[in-house]
Amino acid sequence: MLGLFTPEDALIGMGGLKQKDGSRAELCTLHLNTRYQGQGLGRHMARALVDDARALGYDIVELHVTDTQKAAIGLYKSMGFVETKRQVFDVEGQSFDTIFMELAVF
Repeated sequence: MLGLFTPEDALIGMGGLKQKDGSRAELCTLHLNTRYQGQGLGRHMARALVDDARALGYDIVELHVTDTQKAAIGLYKSMGFVETKRQVFDVEGQSFDTIFMELAVF
């Protein structure tokens, strides 16, 4: 897990890596307080996590986002992540069009 804090030690962002198998890690739980979005902080956190995955010996970093998360999709595409599939999940009467993406980091 990675935490992003203000100089006053307030948590404003977080993200993590989850091992999928010996060569793949999932970038997960990447969240940034909306007041701090648009300043490059999300990109900074995502890059740090990708760098960590590379340093840990993973070959692929994968993630998933819903199709409504346009800013996140744009961020990940600009970092080189490519869409690998889409799947619709139905949860408690709501449908979520989910985009799966991955990035080779070796």
